[in-house]
Amino acid sequence: MFSTSSIKSIANKLPYPVFQAAATFWGCIPIGWRLGVTYKKTLNLLQQAESWSPNRIKEWQLNHLKKLLEHAATNVPWYKETFKSIRFNWRDVNKLEDIQYLPTLNKHQISENMEAFMAKNIDRRLAKIALTGGSTGTPLTFYLDSNNNSIEQAFLSYILQRFNIHIGEPFLVLRTQRKSRNPKTPFWTYNPQRNQLVISSYLMHEDSIHEILRAVRKFSPAYVVAIPSTAALFSHFLFQSGEDIGKPPKVVILGSENSYLKQREFISKAFKCETIMHYGQGEAVAMAEEDYQFGRYHVNPFYSLAEVIDENGNATKEANGRGEIVGTSFHNFVMPLIRYRTGDIATIAHGPSRLGIEGKLWERIDGRTIELIKTKDGRWIMLAALLFGTHDETLANVVELQVEQKKQGDLLLRIIKNLNYISQDEQKIKAMIDSLSNGGFNVSFEYMDNIPKTKSGKHKLLIQHLTLPSQIGN
Repeated sequence: MFSTSSIKSIANKLPYPVFQAAATFWGCIPIGWRLGVTYKKTLNLLQQAESWSPNRIKEWQLNHLKKLLEHAATNVPWYKETFKSIRFNWRDVNKLEDIQYLPTLNKHQISENMEAFMAKNIDRRLAKIALTGGSTGTPLTFYLDSNNNSIEQAFLSYILQRFNIHIGEPFLVLRTQRKSRNPKTPFWTYNPQRNQLVISSYLMHEDSIHEILRAVRKFSPAYVVAIPSTAALFSHFLFQSGEDIGKPPKVVILGSENSYLKQREFISKAFKCETIMHYGQGEAVAMAEEDYQFGRYHVNPFYSLAEVIDENGNATKEANGRGEIVGTSFHNFVMPLIRYRTGDIATIAHGPSRLGIEGKLWERIDGRTIELIKTKDGRWIMLAALLFGTHDETLANVVELQVEQKKQGDLLLRIIKNLNYISQDEQKIKAMIDSLSNGGFNVSFEYMDNIPKTKSGKHKLLIQHLTLPSQIGN
């Protein structure tokens, strides 16, 4: 029996022609069939709930929260012990606010007690292994349910339908990408399974942009999924080239880091379409998206129970109130994350969310910042994408890290290592950075017992001494 991650690993090792033929065949099957019943049920729920009252939505949330709490209390050792120690009984939960009786959860607790967070009644070989660094730079390896992709695609379909786009239509990806396995297209990869063209952000520069733009115009994407800084960099090279994007996509969906008004306007001008921000994280504990250009974040109540708490751990609900986003996923039963601290900060906006729920409209989200680093040959690439974009286990033995760049092409990695860290881990990290950046950096290491925090108590992933190019930064 193979896990989702092991199947992906095997597929990546196949000769490129064999892999591409298999992906093409799989891509010919209608995507709704491939994603299965879970996808259809989730999308139907989201569509039907458009007409629900706020009270009915909260009732749905409460039912799913109790189902998750019962599962955690019965099958997950960490919660079983924690609930017992604080005398918490899931049967006594009668309203959503009762979850505040439970302690919050952070990455360190999970990484130090990984086995204790695994559900004992679910075969982990069927689960998906993932890695995140998030906005804090603290790596975390975790597990997601096998149907996670179907659920995520349903939520994406729900967003796309507002722009008259159907899942399965061609889309452009400007995020992160390993070097193309196809020697004929070194700067991008076409994935027929998802009908996506993925541009290698690591190899995007003034010399490659002409070839990239020809491929984009021929592909004619219906929409774009991008990291803001990478989309801004693409836009910069597009204008610099004097060429055109061709047929405009219907929307550019931005996420994974903060974006700024001038940057958004710059991207919209380049792609000749609307841009919206999307908020999520690898741990899948909270989701929010904009309804209109440069608007506010509407929290999706069917994805998770998302809270905003102040520094004392109390709920923040008043307009202009500010606090940390804490999330409880409704869909991950293999490794439940209950009241998980994301490290991201949200500011509550005036008024209810699109579905009428007070406190679930956010003015902005802070904490995810643009963190670009410069290669030896002058390319700007996103640090988080370089370190965490592959979702493998290269950083599994790293407790915390920080990167400093004083000189173009040089990176200093400050690392707090766990007890399993060995010299081979350093070589793996170097090899990963070298492979993904196409030999773009000289990497050195400094091992520490503690990495200083900012005045606000947050971990700073990148200390950058170089000046960002205009339009890409803020």
